[in-house]
Amino acid sequence: MIKKIENPKSFFERLGGIHDAQIESIKWDVHCNCLAIKVDDLNSNFLGLPEYEGCRPVNVQFSDVPNCNIDVQSFDKDTSIFDIDIENIGPGFSVHIRLSPGGYLKFRCESISLREP
Repeated sequence: MIKKIENPKSFFERLGGIHDAQIESIKWDVHCNCLAIKVDDLNSNFLGLPEYEGCRPVNVQFSDVPNCNIDVQSFDKDTSIFDIDIENIGPGFSVHIRLSPGGYLKFRCESISLREP
């Protein structure tokens, strides 16, 4: 099931920037200029807290991404999202994803959706 996120900035802020979500894969589809980031748990920021609603693995899909600036010092099974910052720009969004232990992805996109198993 794919669900378009209508207000991505507030959606990800409510999730604490999906802090500590482990990245399982990043896929770039050159035919549609789409970027998909598979994470192990969208609710990872709240793990161990009463607000934790349970494990929620998802693919975060970014559509119409014209280019992506990537700077990653280390990319392995322990790479996680430190924070995701989204700003509205015109009809689309500016996305800045900071990684842990270091690095980032910066890009623009037209829309953001979640694909759940």
